[in-house]
Amino acid sequence: MSALHIAVERQDKAMVRYLLDLPIKALTIDIATYAGFTPYQICYNDEIRTMLEGAGAEKLPHAEDELDMSMDETSSDEEDEEEVRK
Repeated sequence: MSALHIAVERQDKAMVRYLLDLPIKALTIDIATYAGFTPYQICYNDEIRTMLEGAGAEKLPHAEDELDMSMDETSSDEEDEEEVRK
C-alpha cells in the first residue's frame, strides 16, 4: 500500500490533502495495491473521495464492488465439468 492508500483507509483528511498537494512526480494517484485496488477504490469517505476526484483519480468501482463482481463471474468446478460434458 502507498502512503495515499494508508491515509485514505484511515480517513485522515489532512494527510490525504498533504499528499495530494505534493508535486505530481512524487505521487501517482491511481497506483494500485498488490490486490489491484487504487486509493479511490478503497475510499468510503465522501469528502476524501471528492478530494481524490479533484486531483484526477480515475472513478473506478469500489473494492467491495469489484470483489462481488469477480465472484459473480466465476463458476464452480462442477459447472465447468458439466459444460465440458455437453
